[in-house]
This record gives sequence, structure tokens and C-alpha cells, in this order.
Amino acid sequence: MMQDDALHKGSRVRERATFSYEVSSIEPDLKEQILKLRAMRNSPYWNRSFADIAGMILMNAVPKEIEKYEEK
Repeated sequence: MMQDDALHKGSRVRERATFSYEVSSIEPDLKEQILKLRAMRNSPYWNRSFADIAGMILMNAVPKEIEKYEEK
């Protein structure tokens, strides 16, 4: 536990969180899609953790969503 605390102090690592989403029988499962990205050797997501991939995608998507709904 002490080592874990030491890793986070002064580092730029964000605390992990979980999220839930509604599963649809029509659309492909989100987790399966992310795992498929992880398996693609020619992508920047290859062999990364599920959290890393989700974070990389969110870093691109969130600013666009904020811009879309911001009052102008």
C-alpha cells in the first residue's frame, strides 16, 4: 500500500475510476470494441491497458463534446 501511495505522489497519474454503460443487443459492446483496438498492432492502442485506451479516446472526445454544448 505504501508503494502505491508513493507512485501517485508527485506523479501525473490519474486515479482510476469505473464507469457503467447500457448494453445494447443491436450495437457492438463497447468493451469488446476497445479490446479489439488493443489487439490491432498497427494502432496506437496496441497492447495498452483498457483504462489507457479509454483515456486516450476520452482525451480526444471530451473537448469536442464540451465545445458542442458550450453556450456561445
